[in-house]
Amino acid sequence: MFSHPACCDFELLCSQTHRQTDKSSEFLFLLTDDASKLDGRVGCAFVVFYNKTELDYRKFRLNESSTVFMAEVMAIQQAVQYVKANDLGQVNIISDSRSALTALSAVEEVRDIINNIKEDIKEYKGKITLTWIRAHMGTFGNERADQLAKEETLISD
Repeated sequence: MFSHPACCDFELLCSQTHRQTDKSSEFLFLLTDDASKLDGRVGCAFVVFYNKTELDYRKFRLNESSTVFMAEVMAIQQAVQYVKANDLGQVNIISDSRSALTALSAVEEVRDIINNIKEDIKEYKGKITLTWIRAHMGTFGNERADQLAKEETLISD
């Protein structure tokens, strides 16, 4: 894909290759992230899977001025930090946010949060792969992450 060292490559995993997701989940530690905005409240979440078994999850509420894009980016950032903190080795972070993954794969980026994520991925001792999937296609794990993100938007202030 990209050869520039500042880039974070990501794979495109479309619904036609859904079987690849199932196959990888047999041996890869998977994280799925999502974001939701409802009535001005913004939430994001990621879910940790191994062998199609949910091991853990994290969900977050962002401030009301946050966009869904920023929530998607925040979910990826939190997932990367979780991977680093738990030293999980080789990990596949799966996101349905093509715009967030595109920003992460850009050679030049002005947003600090994107650059911080890229730096965290480069510094990580294991390997983090970023993968894109289509949203709301029944992909294993994605619907669960979506549910958790929505839960954060339903909590009153």
